[in-house]
Amino acid sequence: MSFNQLNNLQREIANEPSFENKLKIYQEYTKNYASLKSHPVDNEFAEELKKHSNIILLGIITDSTNTIISPLSKFLENNTMGIVSDFTDQDGLMRRVNPSFIHPQTKKQYDDLAVATIKKYLEQPATEHAIATDKNPESNIQNFPLENGKLLVNFFGDPFSFKEISFVDVLNKNFDTGTFTNKIVLVGVTTLKEGQDRVLTPRSNAIPMTGIEFRANEMQTILEGKFLQNQKTASLILMIFVIGFGLAILFIYTGIMVSFIGLLIGLGGYYFSAHLAYKSGLILNMVYPFIAILMAYIFAWIYRYFIADKKKREITSAFSHYVSEDLVEQISKNPDAVKLGGEKKVITVFFTDLKDSTALSEKTEITSWISQLNEYFTVMEKVIKHFGGTIDKYEGDAIMGFWNAPIADPDHILKGYMAAIEMKKYLKILNVKWAKDGRPTLQMRIGINTGEAIVGNMGSTGRFDYTAMGDTVNVASRLESCASKVYGGIVAVLGFEKFGNAEELKKKIVLREIDTVILPGKKDPMTIWEAVCGKQELTTEIQNNLQNYEKGLSAYRSKDFTSAENYFTACANDPVAEVMLARVKDLAGGKPIKDLSENMIFRIGNK
Repeated sequence: MSFNQLNNLQREIANEPSFENKLKIYQEYTKNYASLKSHPVDNEFAEELKKHSNIILLGIITDSTNTIISPLSKFLENNTMGIVSDFTDQDGLMRRVNPSFIHPQTKKQYDDLAVATIKKYLEQPATEHAIATDKNPESNIQNFPLENGKLLVNFFGDPFSFKEISFVDVLNKNFDTGTFTNKIVLVGVTTLKEGQDRVLTPRSNAIPMTGIEFRANEMQTILEGKFLQNQKTASLILMIFVIGFGLAILFIYTGIMVSFIGLLIGLGGYYFSAHLAYKSGLILNMVYPFIAILMAYIFAWIYRYFIADKKKREITSAFSHYVSEDLVEQISKNPDAVKLGGEKKVITVFFTDLKDSTALSEKTEITSWISQLNEYFTVMEKVIKHFGGTIDKYEGDAIMGFWNAPIADPDHILKGYMAAIEMKKYLKILNVKWAKDGRPTLQMRIGINTGEAIVGNMGSTGRFDYTAMGDTVNVASRLESCASKVYGGIVAVLGFEKFGNAEELKKKIVLREIDTVILPGKKDPMTIWEAVCGKQELTTEIQNNLQNYEKGLSAYRSKDFTSAENYFTACANDPVAEVMLARVKDLAGGKPIKDLSENMIFRIGNK
């Protein structure tokens, strides 16, 4: 009976629902094709088969009825039959076989073609075997691992990897001597152009593998002992938990870039590990662990967004109005460094105001004035944030800010002074622009004080601001509104001698002692200083003014008003010297000091 005839028989039996009819069809087929008298070639073939005892003939199990279609009985007089049974998985791939089969009616057990072939092969003397394994082949036959009664086939190459010799070459003896010696030789269709004996395998789901080569891989699996086993469910669950939990911790406590790199490494690492495990005979699950890795990544970022990073976002949102982006980033990385409830610490407080702004606003068209103020605030805010300052508030045309909070900064005094000096420079540039546009020019007054203050969120439960409170803040405000106002709009400073390193500061900032006064609301006199310019900006004119002013101030305190007048007169383009010159002239003429300071008290003598 030919292969096509067997296929026809199989189709007819499959389409017949009655078992009795199936049997009749089978008996009719065997009757028509079993007579060796009418087929002399079969007789000759049967006689030839009797001469050998190491031939395994193929039997087929039908899918629907479990009927075994076996070779003619005379073919099996001196040989064995091995059956094939195909089990295609849901993905359309064939990767497993049933190594044995018990017929449901006869209860007779049949070996799979590969198992029957290897058993026959191992009956020969061991010296004749060519088995590429150190394991005991006999134990492989008896004890290879099964899953649900099925053997997973290992594939040792892509389709057409095994050596093939055409039947014509065999008939013509066109092959190397010894090619078949001590070998298992499989005879079957090896071209995909003929017959239907082809399957798709995990090795290649695009190019089919012939059935005979599939059996060759099955035999190689058993002979070499390279069995495959799917990962156990318990092991899979444990692995998913370990991978998912471990990567979730990584994703939660690392940044975006590190997390993304970790995700790629996790996916690639598992894929690589799965291939290594496959070489060792273990088939790892290729779906759920990947899902676990992706879910860990997504869960981690959901957790960070709604829980872990919520506090950071709130702080970032709150402080983005006050400080530069660099400081916001530092705060977001270390939110515990910010005590939102308030804390006492040394800060450098900054106040600035515009001279005669009320009068100017009344003389200027309202939209133009607001536009000018917005431009002014925008530039000044950038300068303050550039030097790491915190914008506290805007009040009218005034700006309040401070340094060393919310993030500690050891250079807070220097940066506060540098910011004030830069703001003066930018105002000159703005004034040139505004003058060309026909807008009024502005003059700035600045007061800076360093000392202890309470810093934190102040206000009601429904509305609060991050601000600073305390005497240090009040003194800074008086410096701007009184001292800076009296002395021609200088950058009036206090506190650096007590709370900073004065010598180091003077190496970078030109500081000038201005006067000793009692500010409104205070009882003790304070020495007012001016932050003149950066050390690198010191010119010959400024140097001469500093020297003459120092001598003039000394003479003034000694009540030598004539000498003081000469020294102050020698100062060129110096608004502070002009104020002091007018004062000593009045004092020399017996007149009182003009009250330009809103009740600020001036100390004239050294005591």
